[in-house]
Amino acid sequence: MTLDETEQVDALRGANLPDLLTAFIGGAWTPPGRGLVRDVEDPATEQIVARFEESSPDVVASAIEDAATVGRDWARRDPADRGRILLRIADSLRANADLLARLESVDSGKPLSQARADIAVSARYFEYYGGAADKFGGETIPQPHGTFAYTVREPYGVVAHITPWNAPLSQMTRGVAPCLAAGNSVVVKPSELTPLTTLRGRKL
Repeated sequence: MTLDETEQVDALRGANLPDLLTAFIGGAWTPPGRGLVRDVEDPATEQIVARFEESSPDVVASAIEDAATVGRDWARRDPADRGRILLRIADSLRANADLLARLESVDSGKPLSQARADIAVSARYFEYYGGAADKFGGETIPQPHGTFAYTVREPYGVVAHITPWNAPLSQMTRGVAPCLAAGNSVVVKPSELTPLTTLRGRKL
């Protein structure tokens, strides 16, 4: 079952997204610029459900710079604390599961039952990696007497995620959750066909 027109409107209203979607950086939507504006269609009905502006290279650079800045504090945060934050995100995904599933159905045209399953999996990713965050250990390496060698796992820094159209939220969380657990920061570029649940995810 996909959503009818009334349910589409309700899902979009509940998502509380701006009329023109732009990049979300540093806790705020970027001002509209002169980028190409594209429509987002519900493939089940071919109705236009949202519009977004393509990000310029300067906007992308700003997103990376912001992620690098906040990422330094995130990487230094106690791993167990990072894990607790990821577990709270899992809880938030479950608390907002109905809204996110309906928005995913509008965005991708998939049946609501499948969208609900995708949201449940998304929460499970954050739950799993929330529990793993303080268990990424290094190892000691056998050495001759008088020497000592060991490995330490360190964050890469900023990780870019380019997500596909077919399962936007679960594909995003599958990549983002382990990166955050390991102390990295992320910049996500959702599919231009299905950006809505990823952008709604900013409030989780």
